Amino acid sequence: MGKSTLKLILELLFIFVGSLIAYGYSRIMGNIFIIGYFASKLLVKRYLIYTMIANRYFKNNNSEKAISYYEKAIKIMSCKARIIISYAYILLRNGDIDRSVKVFNLIEERRLPLELNDEMNHGMVSSLIQWKKGDLNKAIDTLENTYKKYKNTTLYESFGYLLVLSGDYDRALQFNLEAVEYDENNDVIMDNLGETYYHLGQYEKALEIYKKLYSKNVAFPEAYYYYGLVLKKLGNLDEALDMFNKALNCRESFLSNLKRESIEKEIELLK
Repeated sequence: MGKSTLKLILELLFIFVGSLIAYGYSRIMGNIFIIGYFASKLLVKRYLIYTMIANRYFKNNNSEKAISYYEKAIKIMSCKARIIISYAYILLRNGDIDRSVKVFNLIEERRLPLELNDEMNHGMVSSLIQWKKGDLNKAIDTLENTYKKYKNTTLYESFGYLLVLSGDYDRALQFNLEAVEYDENNDVIMDNLGETYYHLGQYEKALEIYKKLYSKNVAFPEAYYYYGLVLKKLGNLDEALDMFNKALNCRESFLSNLKRESIEKEIELLK
């Protein structure tokens, strides 16, 4: 029997016995017990309400409101580690490294247990923080340790991308081919492989990948930027310029090594 199951059984037993005793005195006492119990549970777990509101704002691209409700959630001491991890990731996506680190450290400060997929997500966010703080090697080591225990699409996305950034393209190729086998329909994984082929000088293989990504009208700039670089290498300069312009129209991400300046430089060179 798992800890969560045992906890649920004990909680139900407490409600049953407590209400039985309370109603034994009077109906009013019984009602007070039931209302009081659930009110106390709501008070302790109100962080869940704040989190749901925050997630709704985040899905609607209202980061400012999402962050304000996450702040309310993490101030509650009963807030779970998974919510703190999610909030730290959102802060990091917004480019607020210092605040992200401060929030992330609450897990250790409060000695919060990592449940279910918490350990995997903890490892991924930790690696992203390490990367953005300038320690790419440590970030890769963290993800490698996480990868030994867990496998999922997001992990393959992040690990594959960091391996490309490391410049170890042979290792990146091996890993990103494995990632494609795991999820060949994921656009980021395919882009990681395309970037790897580009850096290895295997332009025809990269071209095949980017043609597929282009047909899917993906929304991140890397796909168009590297498609443009591949076309440039193959001598298709007009098409390359079109791709660079498309990349420039995509939203820049803090969790990417590609900056607008690099895209603008390629456009100027072709003009």
